[in-house]
Amino acid sequence: MSEVKSGKPWPDPPEDLLGLPAKPIGIYQNPMPMPNVKWKDFPKNMPFEEYHQMAGKYGIHHTVNHGKLLYDSAKHGTGEGYIVEIGTYWGHGACYLAFGSKTAGREKVITIDIDKGHMYSLYSNQFFDRPPGQLLRTYMNFLMVGVSDWIIPIRCDSILASEILDVPIRVLHVDGDHYYNPAAWDIIAWEPKLVLGAIVIFHDYNLEGVQKAVDEYIQKNPVFSDVVVVDIMTAYAYKVAA
Repeated sequence: MSEVKSGKPWPDPPEDLLGLPAKPIGIYQNPMPMPNVKWKDFPKNMPFEEYHQMAGKYGIHHTVNHGKLLYDSAKHGTGEGYIVEIGTYWGHGACYLAFGSKTAGREKVITIDIDKGHMYSLYSNQFFDRPPGQLLRTYMNFLMVGVSDWIIPIRCDSILASEILDVPIRVLHVDGDHYYNPAAWDIIAWEPKLVLGAIVIFHDYNLEGVQKAVDEYIQKNPVFSDVVVVDIMTAYAYKVAA
C-alpha cells in the first residue's frame, strides 16, 4: 500500500474557523426561514424509477446506477446500524439514501460536510468557495422530495466527525474530498465503525485519487470483499470480516 500521511492527518484548524470552535461539529439549524414547500405526501410506494424521474425535475440526480445502489442499500441492506454519508454538497446522495430508508421505516441518514459559506479543508488547510445560496438550496432539495425529516446534516470535517460519532454503520457513502490522501483517510477513519455486512459506496471512482484509495485500502484489505465497479462513477464493497 502507498502510505498516507502518518500521525494526525490534519493541521490544527484556526480558532476563528467560520466562527466555530476548533472542533467544528454541530447539527445544522436552518440558517433562515424556509418556504413551506412539500412534495404532496411522501411517495412511500413510488417505484424507484418514478422517483428518480420526479427528483430529476428538481435538479436532484445521480446516475440511475448510483442512485439505485444508494436507495437499495438504505432500504434493503443487511445489518443494524446508521447510514452515514461523507460529502453532502447539494444533497443528492442523501436524498436517495433517505428515500430508500424512509420508505422502509429504517434509520435516518447522517450526512457530513463543511459548507457554511465556504468549505474549509482541514487536510489541505485552505478554503474552497461554495456557490452563493448553496446551503439554502440543499435544504430546499431535502424539502422538495419529502425527506427533510429523514436527514440529519452535520457541519464537520469527516475525520473529526469520525472521532466524535462513535456509532455502528451499515451503509457508508463516501463522496467527500476526492484527492488520494483525504479519500484514504476517510476509509481508514470510518472502517472500524462498519458492522459486518455493511456496504461502503464510493462516488466519483473515475477520479484518480478516489480510485487509488479504494484500490489500496479496500481492495487490498482482507476485511472487505472484492470491489465491484458498477459504472465509471460508482464502486462498492462489503465488510466481510472484523
